[in-house]
Amino acid sequence: MKNFFLEILKKLISTILFAVLMFVASYCFITGEFPPKIENMKKGLHGLQAQVQQLNKIRESQMAKLAEAANQADTALESTHALDQAEIKYQQALLDKIKDLEARIARLESQNK
Repeated sequence: MKNFFLEILKKLISTILFAVLMFVASYCFITGEFPPKIENMKKGLHGLQAQVQQLNKIRESQMAKLAEAANQADTALESTHALDQAEIKYQQALLDKIKDLEARIARLESQNK
């Protein structure tokens, strides 16, 4: 049992060391500085965090603008719908008046004959 835990511990340590080594190697390759300076790494991480925060703010503002545009489109659609309903009612009233006038003309014609 003791050997089992020792083997797991060895593999875990070797995996962690390999990950750290690969990180340092990729950092050195990307930045071009060897040996890497810890202060520059910290500054780079802080800069990266600041960029992520700025991107989040931009995304939130764009989402707010899109929501506002969608709301404006909805209100424009509702107002257009209301205008369409008013136009339909007006045309229906005109049609009713025309029918009434046609009926009166027909009555008057029948009375004159």
